[in-house]
Amino acid sequence: MGAIALGGILLIGGIVVWRGGSPGEPAAAPETPALVPAKAVTLAPVQSQAISRRLDTTGTVQAQDLLPIAAQASNLQIQEVRVDEGDAISPGQVLVVLDSTTIQAQIQQGKAQLASAQARVRQQQASLAQAQATLKEAQSNLQRFQALAADGAISAQELETRSTTVLTAQESVRLAQANITSAQAEVQSQQAQLNQLTITLNRTQVKAPTAGIVAERFARVGNLASDRDPLFSVIRDGLLELEISLPETQLPQVKVGARVNIRSDSDPSLQLQGSVASIAPLVDPATRQARIKVNLPPSSKLRPGMFLQAAVVLSNQTGLTVPAAAVLTQPDGSNGVYRWLGSDQVALQVVTVGQVMDSADPTQARMEILQGLNPGDQVVVEGAGYLKDGDRVQITPDP
Repeated sequence: MGAIALGGILLIGGIVVWRGGSPGEPAAAPETPALVPAKAVTLAPVQSQAISRRLDTTGTVQAQDLLPIAAQASNLQIQEVRVDEGDAISPGQVLVVLDSTTIQAQIQQGKAQLASAQARVRQQQASLAQAQATLKEAQSNLQRFQALAADGAISAQELETRSTTVLTAQESVRLAQANITSAQAEVQSQQAQLNQLTITLNRTQVKAPTAGIVAERFARVGNLASDRDPLFSVIRDGLLELEISLPETQLPQVKVGARVNIRSDSDPSLQLQGSVASIAPLVDPATRQARIKVNLPPSSKLRPGMFLQAAVVLSNQTGLTVPAAAVLTQPDGSNGVYRWLGSDQVALQVVTVGQVMDSADPTQARMEILQGLNPGDQVVVEGAGYLKDGDRVQITPDP
């Protein structure tokens, strides 16, 4: 079939085509679309590492044993307070000194009364000795007069008088012995009172019964001490614990002695490792949770009442991880990463994620990948949030 050109019209097989332009001008070349510049990104490899299966929860720091310390003597004024909150104390250390002026005066009075009672004992002992001598003499005279009466040398009345004298002397001895017993009892009473006053004097120095750390101080100079009101509360031996709660459905997974990783949201440098000390036998019927106590290692950063994050480690195994920053949440709620295909190409890869491996530096946190990636794959980290599926990229080294 022929083609006939008529000016700007080309007739091809009966079809009219307008060519445009002036006769004799060459046809314009088609436009080439502009290339989209490659986006700068950094890559990180999928790594295999040990992963701890854990239960995440929160808890509050508390003392294992909070010991109240009160004075053992009441109604004595506090003269001196020698420790403050946060101080470490040792057994026998003097914590508070109470006013002992009244007690010392009572002790001096008690000593005088004891000496007086002892003097009365000695006096009664002398009286007893005299009464016993009189009795001995009366008994000797009675024996002599009995012999004389047998010979008819004295009257019966005279013998009766001598017998009465012996009875009187015997009664004097019994009375002297009773007086001694009474005086000795008085000595014992005065000695007991003096001993009690001495004990009270010793109690004017309130001493630490055990080692620990002063958690609270209630003692104030000038206040009256009471055996019912504590002067301090002390963390026995400085030992702290973390109390956490877990749902009853998770309790079978937790064992006493299990490792617990502990951290603080307010202080990233606080990273500790404790262990499960006890699991409460009862479940709260309102919350369906049980209390678990976790032993804490000694640390100057810990304070009772602190709120901490805890991860109870259940098991350890090996798994795949990528930097947490590489994992992006998609509009449909799934998770994805941009996997490098080679050269300048990346593609969105949907992944199933597991646990987050926390780090003291949040930028170094890693995410477990359960499905979607293989060892050796590389994913976009820096710049991932600006990509779309199929974008061209320019690989840059990590800063």
